[in-house]
Amino acid sequence: MKKKVMTLFFALAVLCFALPCLAVTVDKAEMKTASAWSKKAFVRAPQCDPATLEKKTDEDDRKVGLLVHANNDPVLLNQRDGKPLKIKDKEYKTGIYAHAVSDVEVFLPDNTVRLTAEVGLDAHSGGGSVEFVVEDDKGSELFRTPVFTQGMDPIPLDIALASPKSIHLKVTDGGDGIPCDQSDWGDITIYTSDGAQKELGSFEFLKPQIVMAERAQSPVPFCFTYGGVSSDLLLPYWDFSEEKTALDKDRAQTVQIYADPATGLEVRCVRVDYKDFPISEWTLWFRNTGAANTPGISDVRSLDIRVANKGGEPFLLHHADGAPATNHDYRPRLTELTDGEILHIYPESGRSTGSDWPYFNLETGGKGGVIAVVGWPGQWSCDFASDGDEARISGGYEKADFVLYPGEEVRSPLSVVMHYSGDWERAQNIWRQFMWAHNVPKSAEPMQVACSSHWFAEMTHADTASQLYFIDRYREEGFHLKYWWMDAGWYPCGGHWPDTFGEWPRTGTWEVDTERYPGGFKEISDYAHKQDTGILVWFEPERVGDPKSWLATEHPEWLLGGTLLNLGIPECREWLTKHVGDLIEREGIDLYRQDYNIAPASFWRAADTPGRVGMTEIKYVMGYLAYWDALLERFPGMLIDSCASGGHRNDLETMRRSVPLLRSDYLHEPVGQQNHTYGINYWLPYYGSGGSVYDTYALRSLLVPSFNSCWDMRRKDLDYDELRKFVHDLQQVVAPNFYGDYYPLTPYSLGNDIWTVFQFHRPGEGKGVLVAYRREDCQQNVVTVSLRDLKKDKTYLLTDIDTGETWSMSGKKLMKGFKIKRDKKRDSAIITFEVKE
Repeated sequence: MKKKVMTLFFALAVLCFALPCLAVTVDKAEMKTASAWSKKAFVRAPQCDPATLEKKTDEDDRKVGLLVHANNDPVLLNQRDGKPLKIKDKEYKTGIYAHAVSDVEVFLPDNTVRLTAEVGLDAHSGGGSVEFVVEDDKGSELFRTPVFTQGMDPIPLDIALASPKSIHLKVTDGGDGIPCDQSDWGDITIYTSDGAQKELGSFEFLKPQIVMAERAQSPVPFCFTYGGVSSDLLLPYWDFSEEKTALDKDRAQTVQIYADPATGLEVRCVRVDYKDFPISEWTLWFRNTGAANTPGISDVRSLDIRVANKGGEPFLLHHADGAPATNHDYRPRLTELTDGEILHIYPESGRSTGSDWPYFNLETGGKGGVIAVVGWPGQWSCDFASDGDEARISGGYEKADFVLYPGEEVRSPLSVVMHYSGDWERAQNIWRQFMWAHNVPKSAEPMQVACSSHWFAEMTHADTASQLYFIDRYREEGFHLKYWWMDAGWYPCGGHWPDTFGEWPRTGTWEVDTERYPGGFKEISDYAHKQDTGILVWFEPERVGDPKSWLATEHPEWLLGGTLLNLGIPECREWLTKHVGDLIEREGIDLYRQDYNIAPASFWRAADTPGRVGMTEIKYVMGYLAYWDALLERFPGMLIDSCASGGHRNDLETMRRSVPLLRSDYLHEPVGQQNHTYGINYWLPYYGSGGSVYDTYALRSLLVPSFNSCWDMRRKDLDYDELRKFVHDLQQVVAPNFYGDYYPLTPYSLGNDIWTVFQFHRPGEGKGVLVAYRREDCQQNVVTVSLRDLKKDKTYLLTDIDTGETWSMSGKKLMKGFKIKRDKKRDSAIITFEVKE
């Protein structure tokens, strides 16, 4: 009986998600503001007085000194916490202490000709792995160490400098995160052409600055430098054309083309304006229509706008952490912009959301604001600055300085701007609705998925019989699976089944291991399909981890650094598209999961050639998107899961083609799971997580739109009634509300001694749910919260689904203060509410 009931629950949950759910609505004034802004911003680039452009004066020139762009802790000079800098057994009287990921720009005397130092992990760090990198002011790499680990001798550097204005001293995380990555630039010294020398430990720290009048007063919302000249001075005099097209009832496209008759460069701005949301988005395309290489294209800021202060209060920027696999993944951040200083944000190591989040909400003086997004599955950057009256948002490639060959074309990051009025959390709910309406793949629906990775060491311990057994066991216990999840290790990766097991990181031969799966996956997929269950299969084509794999041996020319599959090579991408597509079709795969356990930036940078800085990355990103587009064209409606080490590539371009079914590789621990939910819901309304937890509190910390159970179904002693209740609560009670508005009702905290409460709400239907957690060390058995966006004059019926208790309260009282009680620590509550007719 239970089995039939659970299957019915799943069907009802899907039906609930298919129903229209009215959430926060856009008002007409917001649409008018967005339309007026778009019309003004995207007129033909206006002619401007060169005097309004950036002019360097003696006052503007940088002093000699150090400018910290990034560092995990404060950069220290000549010491670390009062102790001498020390690498292995050697101490240094002077130098720079930094903690990866670090970027310290050194502004140099004009006649600087040489740099020396010894570098390594600080002996007091206790571990760590880093690389040291030196770049010049044009982004060219001058020096890079191998990955440095604790106990290694210091590595000397002695670099000749061609009088750069500045150099960047960078420390990477070595590709494995930042724990213990405390690093020393020992005795780092510069030498000038007159024979003088100066230790950098004696330099002063400089503050970031920005000239708000750097561009004309009415610029187009992008800029770049061409042949050393600002696009603001060039575009007004180039040939111009414009074409408008209706894409559908809700979107209008405008293509503007600026063409340089002298060199043949064509700059195409493809813009989409939305009729149902106060949003404009655009992408720049650069194409060389001439017969010779173009002049250099650099400083591409595909998003460059200024926003007026509307209310006189300081500009407040709401942003977030990325997903570096910690308990604070997606942590909300709030930064007040300081007049005259730059806030510089960028991800680590080339994965778009591995450390920082490319989605931003800027409150403009307390009255409304803008949401701005940089959509780029690579190394983006975004700067924020204010002079009090205006704020400037400037984002794009982190590093690019290239010529285009004849016939060559590249694209910029996607830029998105949303204007809003009212409070910033209301704007986040408008954004959530925009994601549902125009970005989340239409085939995404609430699902329960299952895999055996917890007990079967990914798929390296599995065979056909084990997969059929687990599918049967889930069905036997009454769980209807939307997808059966087959993770890493199904390909030949070492070992001889069943005597020894393979190693899943040994990727590069994308064929089913017929020793363990004699008939391929077809026997499994056919069996699953008969039960209305699809199969999900893991791939990681971008990382070639086995030097003896097919890709490594047959096409080493396709590999960057012998490891990263270069999707920027057309022949490589075409082979991958056909090979993986054929495998999907042949094996009956229903959901394609793509992982990304490699930090690509260093591979991209190393492959760049003079005059082509950034081009490897740009071509790679274009190839990655083209690969997914080709798969989706061949398999319409197929879901793609963007794994990427659990959330390291959740930029908007990726999210338009996929869903993140594992939002973070930080799993199981309840406080971290609650905090992930707290932050990610502001921006991505559809995501997944899961694990092998069994108790109610831990399970409810995983109330997510897509849940992946990793339960050991071989065990007959598990409390399956409890597990079935959790699935029911998720699918039948909580999940239908994920389409609505989201409000956290308690402050964000990493502490284990507080309550955390979320509200999911469908105001158009008068329904919603509260999810509350009393954490393990919380001493208070009651928490009082104020619900959001209810009807004051309406009566609401509330139901505690654990106790069965029901009661009624007015919307006015619920918004003033509502008490939730749990007598036990480490407990939870799910309380539904709906307008009482």
